[in-house]
Amino acid sequence: MNRLVFDIGFHKGEDAAFYLKKGYKVIAVDADPELADLLQVEFNDAVKQGKLVVQNFAITDKDQDQIVFSFSQKKEWSSASKEIADREGMLGYQKSIQTKTLRFLIAEFGNPYYCKIDIEGNDFLALKSLSSIAERPQYISVESECAGEGKLDDSKILQNLNLLKELGYTKFKLVDQSTLEIVPMSELTILSRLKSVVSKCLNYILNPIGLQVKKMPFREILSKKHGHRFRMGSSGPFGPMLDGIWLDYQRALEELLKSREAHFKNNKINYSFWLDIHATN
Repeated sequence: MNRLVFDIGFHKGEDAAFYLKKGYKVIAVDADPELADLLQVEFNDAVKQGKLVVQNFAITDKDQDQIVFSFSQKKEWSSASKEIADREGMLGYQKSIQTKTLRFLIAEFGNPYYCKIDIEGNDFLALKSLSSIAERPQYISVESECAGEGKLDDSKILQNLNLLKELGYTKFKLVDQSTLEIVPMSELTILSRLKSVVSKCLNYILNPIGLQVKKMPFREILSKKHGHRFRMGSSGPFGPMLDGIWLDYQRALEELLKSREAHFKNNKINYSFWLDIHATN
């Protein structure tokens, strides 16, 4: 079995830790040199053993190029897009960063079993370089969208899903990154919701005597299932480990738009919505 995973946009290593725990070799890439240094220190043993390779590049659709990268005071907002990095006036500084493509990484390290992409608005450009190669990751995930403070252009709402389809991916799962729940709800999500209702009822009954039944968030339920604490900001399980059923393109499109519409009925912040789109053949 292929035991290679690409972690594109590794941030603080929230996902790399899970992939390593599951026995995968991880190629971790991020444009932030400070984060690259921190990851090397935190996972020093894995680096020495060759289980983790840390790369400090910006992933785009061009190899060995230079781009002006915008570093945000909120590390998770750093981006090739100044508008994204400067949300809420949080832009820190800009610096020229060398680029690589996914095509280049695959030529260098081999085709990964799974490729996670989370690079604040550049997911689409990262995917584009895969169009020129025949062998692509069996499983892949990208953010559905990433906006600045301005309204996202309508043409970009479905661009990542559409490009995955063009690349030959036919099955999709949507993961709510705020909770790690599958959209639409999986059996595990439904079960956790039922447990939540039961907890509320028990609390209502027991409240007069001062007892409380603790509600377990879905993220904790998922962490117990996989034996790993999925910290806020982590992407969670992937591939066969995901709950729920795989959707065809049309159903995934419909569920994505429905979830997006429901979100913005209650939240007007333009950059507050995103799902991870997981895809396979």
